[in-house]
Amino acid sequence: MKPALYEIRRVLTSKFVIILIVAIVGLSGALAYESGVSYSARPTELQVPQVVSGYYINGSSITLEAYVFNGYGQQYGGATLNFTYNGITERAQESSDGFLTATFPFSPQVGSYSYNLTYRIFAPVTERIEMPINPAVPYTGFALAPVAEYSNYSNLAILVLYFGPGGKASPSADLIISNQSAPSQLSAVESSELFNASISGVTHEIVDPVMPLKEKKENLTAFVVSNSTVVYDIYIGHLSTYVPMTQSKLQGLVTDDTSFLIGFLMPILAVFSAYLTYGKDRTTGVIESVLKRPISRSGLIGSRFLSNLTAIIVAVALAMLVAQMIIRHYFGLYLSGSYTALFIFEYVVEGAAFLSLVYLISHLVKSQGALLGAAIGVYVVLGLFWSIIVDIVMFESHIPSDTLAYVKAYLAMEAISPSGFPTIAQFYHSHTLSILISSATIQPSSVGITLASTLAIGIAWAIVPFLAALYLAVKRD
Repeated sequence: MKPALYEIRRVLTSKFVIILIVAIVGLSGALAYESGVSYSARPTELQVPQVVSGYYINGSSITLEAYVFNGYGQQYGGATLNFTYNGITERAQESSDGFLTATFPFSPQVGSYSYNLTYRIFAPVTERIEMPINPAVPYTGFALAPVAEYSNYSNLAILVLYFGPGGKASPSADLIISNQSAPSQLSAVESSELFNASISGVTHEIVDPVMPLKEKKENLTAFVVSNSTVVYDIYIGHLSTYVPMTQSKLQGLVTDDTSFLIGFLMPILAVFSAYLTYGKDRTTGVIESVLKRPISRSGLIGSRFLSNLTAIIVAVALAMLVAQMIIRHYFGLYLSGSYTALFIFEYVVEGAAFLSLVYLISHLVKSQGALLGAAIGVYVVLGLFWSIIVDIVMFESHIPSDTLAYVKAYLAMEAISPSGFPTIAQFYHSHTLSILISSATIQPSSVGITLASTLAIGIAWAIVPFLAALYLAVKRD
């Protein structure tokens, strides 16, 4: 077996490398999963109860009714509702159709009622609502409320309610959705209708408007038409809040989450695998594992560097592959090929740079302890705490943060450490930086960042320290 292939197999089968690769891939997948779940998670407010109430007058009594439902239009259990009318308060009781009702002696002089709704969302909550009564109108009739579709909460449906005499169900009517705002003439409603559904014999029913997404994005009003008369209307706005996922949003999620994790773990993999496979042998003078055939110093350092670099490439590539599969499941698209290639390249460069630094340091110190301390120091300063160091230096520079001079200085600081290279590469790709206002973009060329300069920084970090280590290995030993 050739030395390089032997060293690659040796590194990829070592417990430390396997554990780090599993950690990088597993945690990257977990973060991609978290992004997918949190982005598509149902809003908590959809579980908060809502109320639509009405009344009907029956001779000398008046019955107050309310339907309590969640954001999907489903009947809400566990809430307490008290009606107050003419100074009398009664706790509402649930009827067979799911309405909460209470009956009071009717007084033609009383023009309103109120209700208190008590429920618990993390903590007890009580809401008090005042509602009008028209003593000349014997019952409320139809009412509408927009609710979210349970299968796709970004789409809205219409909850149709009917508060009829004696609690009876509704007569025949039409639910019309129009892009006109409450026109006074029925002909205007009918001529502008985008959706029409027949309603008959209901007390509460959810109607799902089947409409093109383009129409759901218009400003809409819902009307109930009965006996050729508009008896109820409500402005509902858009029937869809759906915003399609875009490449830029998706890349932003990955950059904010997964890249942070890999940027944290990759230097650990690089620094300690370099120490264990080359640096320790170099400082102790004992080569723990070699082939029987002769191997030169340049061949030894080259094959071990290649084996360490292979482990880094495998870790980043597998992490991206797993993240891509999870992203595709939740968002319905893959990250673009250019972003994927950039992502792999920038973290391979970061890992190669930390590898090279440890290889170089192993030729500058004389003991195993000194090498281990220096390797840990490189990781802590140039990896773990580098972003904090950059922030402190930029703060002390007193350069105005809204100037190109500040951006140039910030990028120059990032270029000093291999852990800053991903920031430079992402800036070249997206034209945005975390230090900029969230929506701000800036042309990389205006601060000296071009494709050539980005590649030069990456290649310099990945190659130059290793070439120096190779020179020392061949010439000094």
